Amino acid sequence: MVSLTKVLSNDSIYVYKNGTVNTRFSIFQFDSLSMTNQLDSLRFTKNGAIISKLPVSAIDSISFVPPLPAGTIRDVDGNIYTSVKIGTQTWLVQNLRTTRYRNGDLIPNITDNGAWASTKTGAYSMYDNNPANGAVYGYLYNWYAVNDRRNIAPAGWHVPTQEEWLTLENYLSANGFNFDGTRSGNKFAKTLASRTLWKGSSTPGGPGNNMSVNNSTNFTGLPGGGRYGTTGVFFSQSEAAFWWTREESTDIEAYYRGLFYGYSFFSNFVSSKNLGFGIRCIKSDLATVTTGQIDSVTTQSAVSGGTVTADGHDAVTHAGVCWNTTGSPTIYDHATVNGSGIGSFKSKITNLKPGTTYYLRAYASNSVGTAYGPELTFTTIAVAPSVTTDSVSGIRSTVATGGGKIVTDGGAAITARGVCWSTTENPTVADHFTTDGSGAGDFTSAMTGLQPATVYYVRAYATNEKGTGYGAQRMFKTLDIPTVTTVEITEITDSTAQGGGTIVSTGDAEITAKGLCWSTSDNPTIADSVTESVEGNESFTATLTKLAPATTYYVRAYASNSEGTAYGEVVSFTTLASLPTVTTSSITAVTDSTATGGGEVVSDGGAEVTVRGICWSTSAAPTINDNTNVTTDGTGTGVFSSALTGLLPETTYYVRAYSINSIGTAYGQEMMFVTPKKTTTEE
Repeated sequence: MVSLTKVLSNDSIYVYKNGTVNTRFSIFQFDSLSMTNQLDSLRFTKNGAIISKLPVSAIDSISFVPPLPAGTIRDVDGNIYTSVKIGTQTWLVQNLRTTRYRNGDLIPNITDNGAWASTKTGAYSMYDNNPANGAVYGYLYNWYAVNDRRNIAPAGWHVPTQEEWLTLENYLSANGFNFDGTRSGNKFAKTLASRTLWKGSSTPGGPGNNMSVNNSTNFTGLPGGGRYGTTGVFFSQSEAAFWWTREESTDIEAYYRGLFYGYSFFSNFVSSKNLGFGIRCIKSDLATVTTGQIDSVTTQSAVSGGTVTADGHDAVTHAGVCWNTTGSPTIYDHATVNGSGIGSFKSKITNLKPGTTYYLRAYASNSVGTAYGPELTFTTIAVAPSVTTDSVSGIRSTVATGGGKIVTDGGAAITARGVCWSTTENPTVADHFTTDGSGAGDFTSAMTGLQPATVYYVRAYATNEKGTGYGAQRMFKTLDIPTVTTVEITEITDSTAQGGGTIVSTGDAEITAKGLCWSTSDNPTIADSVTESVEGNESFTATLTKLAPATTYYVRAYASNSEGTAYGEVVSFTTLASLPTVTTSSITAVTDSTATGGGEVVSDGGAEVTVRGICWSTSAAPTINDNTNVTTDGTGTGVFSSALTGLLPETTYYVRAYSINSIGTAYGQEMMFVTPKKTTTEE
């Protein structure tokens, strides 16, 4: 939070964008302004309430200083100057009247003549120490103030060099500004002189002669006079105008320029640095900078630099390189600061992204602005992606949910991503893994086929053309299913048996079902035959039913909870054998002495059928022991046919099929038929 108070007697705050005022607030409208890293706007607040918001994109700077009228310049004291363009140069129209260097330090105002003559540091005065003269003609400065590194000129301006004064002279001479219309020689004093305040002169071409035609350049040189460096005495007001240059001639002398009321030429002199003269500033230029070669490119850094070859006559305060990924980078993108002044510098560019193309330029800033060198490009080295591993959730006995987030693609397209897991640390895609899309962003992964009650290690991974990157390892344990043992089988018959199980552990949830499962194949499951399910955590017994005789069965106890089904060890048993199963066929082809019967051995009862056939009698429930009315029609199971012979006419017979195995004799259902009356043949 930044609290604001009235500054420099201004009652407004000005928000600038692109050099112009975007908006203005009276300081009585708000009592604070603030901006946090999470916000993209500047908030103006009054009594705790937000009265206005400005997006950061609409702000270049905030100042208590109101904007200048077009074409004007303000010095550090707040004095306003205007400018004029003459040829290719832009000059201030007024002499300086600042009391401070550009950094705000005061320039001593020396009024005493002796002190003025003896000083060897920067100083100023007003002609005759009269502020009224200073207001009209500007102030008089010794050369030490001109040369002070704290800079006496307003930002973007400087004290002209000998070369720059000469450029002005050559332009005036070559472009017809001589008072006599010629285009050679130095006869242009009148074009630089003001139209007022000069002492009169009869000399043609002198500023004091016919002043109404002076100042055709609008340079407006006023006859402010000077101050002697040896005595401190003021001289030549209304007679002469003097301006310092930046160059010294010797340790005690420097160059200056002057106009005299009775002379047509613009003078170039050398004299004591203690003299007091005016300062007329010329507009500075941007610096000139070249961009150095880019080398030592790695995945995240590179080395470049540049050379400031010229400072534009205004000290270079910052030099370095700037870069972005879109082109034409500026210091408002990413930038280094690697020095100041004229000369070469080296720049280390860091925090780059792998496999990314960057645009880079050297820059140099002075008070005029920022100049840029030629743009170069480079591409960082691509690497394997960077990925983070999400926490594991949805953990069950055989499944869990993981995932991750792509932090960087390493500078190359991500072709695969997912998670990998193992029961040993630091799993890789050589272990179990999922594939969950490609490209950047978050992803979710389903881990399946896990084992209950098992510790797993999981890492997210992402693959690009440079390799596979892994996230941090996470660990989880699957939930447990029950533990159960199988009891030995007892009370075995030809169709039933008795078994059971013992619940050793319920696992991570209550038992929801338990019982026995069996099959004629090994390792039976609940997909085979099962006993009726019961709940609870206690041990249990169960009866196996509908078994086949003389058959080997495999049995396991099972117990289920919400995490899955566990099985006990496999036990096996064989049911007892039984009598065969046989059916009696209908009696056909009945005559007074014969008939046809038969049957089908449906089951051998678990023991080989050694004899089969039919038996009959005139009494119900015939057996093979009743009489000799028995057929023998093969062995084994299946359909068979039998011939009944030796029957009596008009007699009722009872018939049953039979089959014999090692257990005994079994009979089919009883059939009954009556033989017909015996037929006779007449001769």
